Amino acid sequence: LTGDSNVTHEAGATYVDAGATWTDTVDGNGTVEENGTMTGSVDELTPGVYLLYYDLNDTFGNPATQITRTVTVVDTAAPVITLVGDANVTHEAGTAYVDAGATWTDNLDGNGTLDANETVNAMVPGVYVLSYHYADKAGNAATTVVRTVTVTEESIPVITLIGNADVAHEGGMAYLDAGAFRTDLSDGNGTVDANGTVNAMVPGTYR
Repeated sequence: LTGDSNVTHEAGATYVDAGATWTDTVDGNGTVEENGTMTGSVDELTPGVYLLYYDLNDTFGNPATQITRTVTVVDTAAPVITLVGDANVTHEAGTAYVDAGATWTDNLDGNGTLDANETVNAMVPGVYVLSYHYADKAGNAATTVVRTVTVTEESIPVITLIGNADVAHEGGMAYLDAGAFRTDLSDGNGTVDANGTVNAMVPGTYR
């Protein structure tokens, strides 16, 4: 045999056999691949044990003692996870967060997409860590990949007056303010009362 009689081969990679050589007192020498026969095959995509047999007869029909090689195809390579998009994301509170996800590749299983195990509450500012996991059919686990999403609230709320900004009111009559309306991306909306007061018994300008 050229090389070892017992070979361990990683699944998914092309197997190239090292072959065998022969020597004969009359015929000389050479390789079994050229002058003899090698039987058996290796399925690189299916883990298991494969036997390869090498045979040769000299020009007088004398057979050489058959030799074998044992090839064990194993799947020990872990898949690889790759983030789609950035590992650190800043997101404005109040708007829906749509995660870009991740992809995985594996020598045997092929490839695919992944969703994060966790979620982001886009209504609550804070730091959220999303993790992506995958194990192939052989149980080899990929290294976990994470994305950090920081939900911030940088936009200011908006106040809209109900009614006019300038109001003329007759003294002596109770003043009822129309108030104002507020909207905010994360806090939602509602009404706002004025901080000041109007003394309807005293003519003047009130803000």
